[in-house]
Amino acid sequence: MTCLMAPVWFFMGNNVNLRTEMSRSEQDVSYSHLDCLWYNFGLWTCAYILGLQFTHLDGGVFKGFSLSPQHMRHWKPKLWLVSFILLAILLGALGYIVFLWYSVDLIWVFFALLGVEFLIFIGVTVLLRRSFYLHLHHYTWAMCMIALLGVQNPFMAVLIGWCNGVMIEGGARWGYDPIWKRHPDECQQHH
Repeated sequence: MTCLMAPVWFFMGNNVNLRTEMSRSEQDVSYSHLDCLWYNFGLWTCAYILGLQFTHLDGGVFKGFSLSPQHMRHWKPKLWLVSFILLAILLGALGYIVFLWYSVDLIWVFFALLGVEFLIFIGVTVLLRRSFYLHLHHYTWAMCMIALLGVQNPFMAVLIGWCNGVMIEGGARWGYDPIWKRHPDECQQHH
């Protein structure tokens, strides 16, 4: 499924790398070589390297962190506190992303991309629900986020770099598993 979905997300995403003064944007804005270095290396590359370290978060306060109800029943209070802080950061970032799309008068593109992602996941999940269940790994979430981060902004450059790092790290460490997995009772019937 990843082989089919990756090109879809690539074409859905409208990310544009910053270019030097040799190429101008539609608003006739040019960027110096220093601007390009700052965006592409200072922001994107550093965030990418941090994203590549994502799985190292499974120690310390995040030990035992899993968003499954079975695991959440056994969370300690500090894990709940950290989770609420991360949720607040995530909602704040999402609000800022929506604001950025609105500020460039392309909010409809954001909601169209988000709608296509939801339709794909919900539609396929509903169609396969009898034999399969949806299982989203962290690298799948990161891949989905990349399509929604198309506005040129320092914050977006950091998020795109981090999401790319998380996506690559997840695939390199765990492999790209199927998004829809067979129910355990179905697996036993097929063996």
